[in-house]
Amino acid sequence: MKKILSLVFAVSLLLAPMTIFAEELAKDLPNTSEASIYTVIDTVGNIIFGVLLLIALIYILFAAISFITAQGDAAKLKTAQDRILYALIGIGVAVLSKGLIALVLRLTNV
Repeated sequence: MKKILSLVFAVSLLLAPMTIFAEELAKDLPNTSEASIYTVIDTVGNIIFGVLLLIALIYILFAAISFITAQGDAAKLKTAQDRILYALIGIGVAVLSKGLIALVLRLTNV
């Protein structure tokens, strides 16, 4: 139970700055009366990109914790390595999606 509480506490400390950045994020949202569909897509893409990177970072932290606590167990080490690999693949997908949005906006001359 102590491990779960300490993990919840650590995650809440990591997510605390997001509440501060949420205000700045809300300022960046376009006014719907002035915004075109392209600016809305770009803004939503930026938000999703940030969320995906945050999720990948948290997943890497969990993998690092399991890597440290594996204590030489080969199965646990393999699981931790796989988790880190999956998080890196997730970061790659996030970067590719951001690039795809930029490519579509550039091809449509926006």
